[in-house]
Amino acid sequence: MDSDLLFAKMLAEDLDLPFDSTFLEPICAHCERREPENATKEQKLLKCSRCQDTLYCSRECQLADWKRGHKVKCKLIASANKAFNEAVQREEVMPSSPDTVYLDSIPTEEEAMDQLIDAYRLRVEDDYVYNAENRGLYGLQDPYPDFYHFLNLAEKRTGVLPKWWNKTKRKECERRALNEDNWCCIAFAIEKSDIQEHYKDSLMPMKLRMLAQKIYGRGLM
Repeated sequence: MDSDLLFAKMLAEDLDLPFDSTFLEPICAHCERREPENATKEQKLLKCSRCQDTLYCSRECQLADWKRGHKVKCKLIASANKAFNEAVQREEVMPSSPDTVYLDSIPTEEEAMDQLIDAYRLRVEDDYVYNAENRGLYGLQDPYPDFYHFLNLAEKRTGVLPKWWNKTKRKECERRALNEDNWCCIAFAIEKSDIQEHYKDSLMPMKLRMLAQKIYGRGLM
């Protein structure tokens, strides 16, 4: 599974939607006929007019898939797309402007630090689950050196760290990450459901994954 497909799968899980790889690949959702490369206008698959995601090669396939279950999924997908697009417009997912830093949009410095730490924690969990990488806590090691490397990478990236970030703030962030009384302590493993429950936000895992991807410079694959 490539990184785009994996990201889509995780997003579907975050939104409690059934995952369908045809969301990304030009394949008829009913008969699985593929759209040819460099397709002409007549050869292009048609989108469901309601959810704007599911593809069909013909009206017959669309009607058959509607009866088979798309009638139920369609409303959910359309609602999820609407919620996601509205969140993007409000810049709750990631700022739309390349000049805007996501962590600058967080109300307090402490909350921004916690999200930065949780972006690391969730990425270590994802790398273990999806890539079988055992590092830091998952490699039965002291997680601090791995987290230290994560912050070094963040400081090398443009458009990641907030304007107020400096050496003193970094030390404070490290203390928060090592404090076992804090929610975001790197000594404890975390899962997607923990993130959603703590932040009361079903899209928070995706936000943190996007932040970690900017810092590492690569997706999960």
